[in-house]
Amino acid sequence: MKDFQRCFILINNMSLRNDPSYVRVSLKDREGKTIRKIEENALFSDKNFRDISGLYIGLKEAGHCGVKRIMVLTDNSFLGTIIKNGLGESYVDYYGFYHDIKRLMSNFEEVGVKVVA
Repeated sequence: MKDFQRCFILINNMSLRNDPSYVRVSLKDREGKTIRKIEENALFSDKNFRDISGLYIGLKEAGHCGVKRIMVLTDNSFLGTIIKNGLGESYVDYYGFYHDIKRLMSNFEEVGVKVVA
C-alpha cells in the first residue's frame, strides 16, 4: 500500500444488511481496487454520527496502511465542511470525534473531500 500516493475513503451509511445503524467504509487505491472494507455497528442511527464515525475509521485505517494523500467521497455536506474548513472554536463536539479527526488528518500530506449528491 505504501506505493500508492492517493487513497479514497468511501463512506456509505447503508450496510449490506440494509440497517441504518451500520457504518460501511471502503479504502480504495487509485485504480479502484478495494484495499480494506470495514463494516461496523454504529452506536446511533443518526446520519452525521455514522458519517463522522466512518471518517474516523477510514482515516485511522489509511494511516495504518501508510497512505500520504486521501480523498474522501461522501454525500454529507456537514462532513465536507469538517474536512475543508474545520468547525471553529465555538463548535460543540456532540459526537466526540472532532479532535481525534483533526489529529488524524494532520498525519496526511493532503486530505480532500468530494461531496456527491
